[in-house]
Amino acid sequence: MMFFKWFSLLATLSTVVVVDANLFTSVHEMENLAHYEQRLLEHLQSYLLEQQMKLDFITQKYDELSNRRVDNTPQNNLGNPITAFALVKRLVRDWPLVLNILVENYVLPNHLMHLPREKELQSALRGLARLKDVYNLSAAQLANGIIGDFQDKTIMTASDCYDMGKYSYKHMDFHTSISWFNEATKKIQNGDKTIQQDKVLAHIFLASTFAGCLVPRQTNSNQLLQQLLSEFPNFTLNHDFSHDYSEALIKNCSWIREMKKKHFSGDDEKYDMIYSKLCLGDFNTTTSRLRCYYVHYGNPRLLIAPFKLEEIHLDPPLIVFHDVISDQEIEKMKSNFHKNWRHCMIINNNTSALSTDRTCEVAWVTDKDPTSARLSRRVRDMTDLSIDTSEENQVAYYGLGGEFKMHVDYIANESLSEVNHEGNRLATLMFYLKDVESGGYTVFPVLHKAVIPRKGTALFWFNLNDQGKGLIKMLHGGCPVLQGTKLVLNKWIHEGNQDFEKQCPSDRNFPKRQFYLNTKR
Repeated sequence: MMFFKWFSLLATLSTVVVVDANLFTSVHEMENLAHYEQRLLEHLQSYLLEQQMKLDFITQKYDELSNRRVDNTPQNNLGNPITAFALVKRLVRDWPLVLNILVENYVLPNHLMHLPREKELQSALRGLARLKDVYNLSAAQLANGIIGDFQDKTIMTASDCYDMGKYSYKHMDFHTSISWFNEATKKIQNGDKTIQQDKVLAHIFLASTFAGCLVPRQTNSNQLLQQLLSEFPNFTLNHDFSHDYSEALIKNCSWIREMKKKHFSGDDEKYDMIYSKLCLGDFNTTTSRLRCYYVHYGNPRLLIAPFKLEEIHLDPPLIVFHDVISDQEIEKMKSNFHKNWRHCMIINNNTSALSTDRTCEVAWVTDKDPTSARLSRRVRDMTDLSIDTSEENQVAYYGLGGEFKMHVDYIANESLSEVNHEGNRLATLMFYLKDVESGGYTVFPVLHKAVIPRKGTALFWFNLNDQGKGLIKMLHGGCPVLQGTKLVLNKWIHEGNQDFEKQCPSDRNFPKRQFYLNTKR
């Protein structure tokens, strides 16, 4: 740095002065001193210019960052998708530039040096893209902070729209990427200088060319290329996309079609349309033959305060229990979550792994904790099932865009046997620990049912039939959180140590109520 060059020169001069005490009477040495001082002044001037440039940059960044921070309440940043996305992006892209200069002459506390990384920004992009897809939001709406009937305080910048476009382009959703790039262009035309127009135009050219390959139609890719080259004659290709440009220039559609086949399978989209409709609130609300009960299973302890049970579906049974967890218990389980949370994993081929199919954080809470033990006993009372072989209580936190894509809870090729005393996941009970402002439904595409998260309730269903086989009808998913956050507690009850007379659902002998009510209809 210029400062150290200047300091080095000063040290050198100091050495010269110490060596010769007759400088004052030597014309030659005085000329050297004048030369040294001239060089010092030049370096000092360079140093001042460099520091002024840094100061101007930091001042500009301070104004930009403080103006973009529309809400000084951290909790409010969690509930608004665009605001949350903008916060993550600032911390990943903008703040490192500022801190690199700041730490040169300023001691910053260590805990403020740990910023989120690029993978966190990619996760935020994925979450925002998922919200757009599932809830049928347009790029224009999101770019202007409009989410359904809600207006976010934060408006996306041209750079934000460009990043969303690049994310969609990378995942070969070319039509969506074009819509994002168009929004970026509009903002640039209105004076937004957060991204260069040539970068946006180059990506529109690529996306338009490849979109025409996948869905044959008239495109303006040639016109876009001519515009790019005429308006930006010095434009240089980004190395990351050089191969894409080469293929686009020769319109190699076979390459992009092959890439599309490798990345996407039609099986993944089998229930996507139904899933999205349910997440949007388009589900079967028929209540014919469905009832609400007070249930106690003949348990003397429950006679005074029986459980309030609501039927959502009969065959297979889908049940909601009301008012089954207190605010104090919720706060305690939240505290347990914050002590040892980690990123969500999913079970695949009997092994756990990180996956974008489930985007949340979880914490496992053992029954050594008194509140957890009390809730486990309550699960036993609510379901009238043994919890001897059940899993620990799992608290799961879903942020903005957080979801659990369609899945079943039973584990493939897992069953009760002489060597497996726990068996498979017989049933699931899920407590809702808070209300969700918007989104976050638990949906069952095969049943065409959706359950809205309501604080204090719990949702129950069987995963296996009375033959121990998996119930594919109980395919379900957790819709992305659109506003706010979602907090649940999962309890998976296994086959082991269950009474043999316990009735499990099968098409042959349902509907029946013995599993939760010991009296006939």
